[in-house]
Amino acid sequence: MLAPTTIRLWYAVHRWTSLVCTVFMLLLCLTGLPLIFHDEIDDLIGDETPVPVLPADAAAAPLDQVVEAALRRYPRELVQFFVWDPARPELIRLTMAPVPNAEREQFHRLLIDARTAQVLAEPTSEKALTKLLLELHGELLLGLPGGLFLGAMGLLLVAAIVSGLVL
Repeated sequence: MLAPTTIRLWYAVHRWTSLVCTVFMLLLCLTGLPLIFHDEIDDLIGDETPVPVLPADAAAAPLDQVVEAALRRYPRELVQFFVWDPARPELIRLTMAPVPNAEREQFHRLLIDARTAQVLAEPTSEKALTKLLLELHGELLLGLPGGLFLGAMGLLLVAAIVSGLVL
């Protein structure tokens, strides 16, 4: 059996660690739920890039031409990857960067017509709302210090759980 002073100590640890980390857990819950549906939110808010009207049986351009169109836009950069949008198969989302292991901030995203190999748009990296939610959720809009702070809140949560089990 624990002594009364030990119980009071565990109770104080449990109370304060729970109170402090609960605020940040609530924030993570409120920002994390919309992020589960970020594709749907982006589609709802997003602006649709107009695509030239071509016959339904228009053949796709060779991928070499698609890459050449991107290289004309950014001649000193490398193709990182490209993706076909299943919802809009006539579009290719191509990403370029100056070095192979570039950071996300260095990416240049291009929207290319898969049939004509023309660059249609250069969309922003992410929609404003979901980008804000992601930065708030992952780093409290503070970069690395915010991420480290949330890690410390995670340790407080562990302390709250352990002290609750002891009590």
